Amino acid sequence: MINRRTSSRVLAALAVSIVIGLLATAVPAMAQSKNSAKSVESLNAVLKEVQKGRDQVQGAMDALTALSSGGDSNLSKNYSTYSKQVSALVKTKESVSARAEDMKTRREAYLAEWQEKSKEVTSPEIQAHMQARAEEVKAVFDSLQPAGEALRENFPPFLTELQDIQKMLSVDLSASGVAAAAPIGQKAVGHGTTVLQSLDTYLTTLTKIRDQISPKTK
Repeated sequence: MINRRTSSRVLAALAVSIVIGLLATAVPAMAQSKNSAKSVESLNAVLKEVQKGRDQVQGAMDALTALSSGGDSNLSKNYSTYSKQVSALVKTKESVSARAEDMKTRREAYLAEWQEKSKEVTSPEIQAHMQARAEEVKAVFDSLQPAGEALRENFPPFLTELQDIQKMLSVDLSASGVAAAAPIGQKAVGHGTTVLQSLDTYLTTLTKIRDQISPKTK
C-alpha cells in the first residue's frame, strides 16, 4: 500500500516536470537555439507520462462506477477490472518518479546554462527581455499553484480509498460488501474528480509551454 509520503513523490514529480518547462521558456534565445529540441523532447515525454496517469485515474473511476452499479451478475468481472485499474494506477508512480529524476537533471543543466549566458549579456534590450521572460515564468508558475495544491491534497486520499475498497472486496465480494463500500466510493469520486481537473490544468499548461519553445513554432 502506498503511504502518504510515496504518493507525495508522485505529485512532486509532476511539479518538477512543470519547473523544467518553465525554466526552458526563460532561457535566452541564444541558449534556446541549442537546447530547445531537447527541451521539447523532454516535455513530450513528460506530457506522455502525465497523460498516462490521467487516463489511469479516469480508468479507475470508471471501474469504480461499474463495480458499484453493475449488479450481482457482473460483480466478479467488474471487481477484476477494478483491481487491475487500481494496480495500474499504483505502478504509474514508478515511471513518474523515474521521469522526475530525468527532469531534475535537465533542470540543473538549464539553470546552469541560463546563469552562464546571463553573465555574458551586456545589452540593456536583452536584459529587459530576460526580465520580462522571468516575469512570464513566474506568472505561469503562480497559475499552477492551485492545481498543485489540489493534487497534493486529493491524490493521497483518492488512492487510499481505492485501495481500501479493493482490500475489503477481496474478502467480501458480495452485494452487501459493495453497499458497505459505497460511502468510501463516493469520497473517492470526489477526490478523483479534483485530481482529474488538476491534471488537466497541468497538461494544458505543459502543452502551451512545449508549443512556445518548439523550434517549429512560427
